[in-house]
Amino acid sequence: SKIVGCVYNGISEEVANKIFGDMEGFASYAFNKSHAAAYATLAYQTAWLKKYYCKEFICALLNNRLNKIDEITKYVLYLKDKGYKVLPPDINKSRTVFKVENDGVRFGLSALRGVGQAVIDAVISEREKNGLFKDFSDFVSRCSGILNLRLVEGLIYAGAFDEMGVFRSQLAEVYEDLCTRAKAIDKQKNSAQMSLFGDFIEDDKLEVKYPDITELELNEKLAREKEVLGVYVSGHP
Repeated sequence: SKIVGCVYNGISEEVANKIFGDMEGFASYAFNKSHAAAYATLAYQTAWLKKYYCKEFICALLNNRLNKIDEITKYVLYLKDKGYKVLPPDINKSRTVFKVENDGVRFGLSALRGVGQAVIDAVISEREKNGLFKDFSDFVSRCSGILNLRLVEGLIYAGAFDEMGVFRSQLAEVYEDLCTRAKAIDKQKNSAQMSLFGDFIEDDKLEVKYPDITELELNEKLAREKEVLGVYVSGHP
């Protein structure tokens, strides 16, 4: 028995059992002093950052959890609760990941549900190399080689094109046709086709005519936004 030695040394069986019981319980979470010191230092540093650089600290946490939509939702709601602005994704302002912008935090484009970081990196690279996207058709035309329909739809419903002055409902009606035409133009350009008269066919300009419709009803707009971002950003139902 584990308490024989204690009894032999004059400690009662009852006290010995209590000592061993306390030791067993403590062993489930105990660690050495150097480990405790490291945790204490880390806890102090992160508490200080959270207190004095809250939006930067939460932004770093968000970027550490990009593929976890529930975690993103939790920290975005925390920022809102603390009075910081949570800015929606923007095709001309967002980076791949979240960033601090003025008195708030801007959504990163790769935070959209089901969006890969590599394709967003390519979009950002195109923007940095050749300038801001002038309008929706300019975006589709310049990024046609890397886009897929699911990504474009997600960007629309997330509000990434809102600053371009076109309703999300209008973009939703034209994006499939626009992407198809953009890929066809790319294919023609890359094949360097020539006309019957021996000159090169000029590139078609990707023009778009938006239908004359109103914006999505507010609840539907917000529901679709929450579906791709995990949280309401532009409003709340």
